[in-house]
Formats: sequence, C-alpha cells, structure tokens
Amino acid sequence: MEKIKVGLISLGCEKNLVDSEMILGVCKEAGFEIKTDLNEVDIIIINTCGFITSAKEEAINTIFEALDYQENGTKIVVTGCLVQRYLDDLKKEIPEVDLYIPIKDYPKMGYLLSQLLNDNKYSNYCMSSNNRVISTPTHLAYLKISEGCNNNCAYCAIPLIRGKFVSRSEEDIITEFKYLVNREIFHHYLLYF
Repeated sequence: MEKIKVGLISLGCEKNLVDSEMILGVCKEAGFEIKTDLNEVDIIIINTCGFITSAKEEAINTIFEALDYQENGTKIVVTGCLVQRYLDDLKKEIPEVDLYIPIKDYPKMGYLLSQLLNDNKYSNYCMSSNNRVISTPTHLAYLKISEGCNNNCAYCAIPLIRGKFVSRSEEDIITEFKYLVNREIFHHYLLYF
C-alpha cells in the first residue's frame, strides 16, 4: 500500500514551530511520508498564526493558495492560533477546508486525521514533545517551557489563543532537552512562506 504523503506549512513564532515539529512527529509515527513539494502530497497541513493583522492575512492567503491543490485531490488541514481564535468564522467563510484543528484539539490529532482519512489506524497517535521532526539547523532547536499567559493585556491575544499560563514540569523539560541534545539526524521538512 502506498504511503500517505503530507506537507506542512508553518507560519508564526517559534512556539508554533515546535507545534509544527510535533505535528510532523505524529505524521511520521503514523507512517506518512513527509514531503516538501506540495505537488506530491495527499494532505497539506497549514499551522497558522493569528496574533497580529499581518499574520492573519498571511495565514488566510496561504489557506487560499493551498486550496488550489484540492483540484488534485489533496486534502487541506488548517490548524494553529488562527483556528483556535476564529474557528467558527473560518468554517463559515472558508468551508472548502477539509479539516480545522484548533490548539485545544491537539491531543486528538491522530483521531482527527483518522476521521479525515476514514481509517481508524491513525487514531492513537498523539503529539508529544519527545516525538518531533526537527526542522532547524543542527546547532539549534527550540524548547518550549510554558504555554499561555495570565496577564490579559488589552493589546495581546495570547491568553485568548493559548490560554492561561501553564509551565511544564522540570522533569518533562529535562527529558525533552536530553532528547534534543541526543538526536542524531535533523530533518528539514517545513515550508516557509
């Protein structure tokens, strides 16, 4: 049986990049082939930013560009901050997208991909900080130590998008740090626009 081919476009900050690397980790663990040429893929995943106006515009433009690939049967999955913040609006305004995954649903990534593909064999794959496809140069990797913010500044959408401040445990951070230090092969699978 031919492997499902997936391409990922990562937009936004380094926290989003780490999420993108974990999404690719799920795809790799599920047996998908990760490709950089969008003309060769069965699924395009767009991990969006939704923080400032220019980032939102970039994400929307990228979604519309990706929709052109549906003519070849490619499925379009949109995830990330824009989806977390504007899920209902996106579903209403761009219903052509095959699957929207808000950040709150990241723990169900494999299950949601299984539903998209009508194949339950992907259901149990989950995002993990210790299962990433690293996309940065060999001398660099990002380590996310917390999520969210409690400040609720009038000008900032982080608490709205990423929720309240939650710090990872020291043990979890050290485990991921060791994983990053000991990795042997770096992969460059992300596309940047």
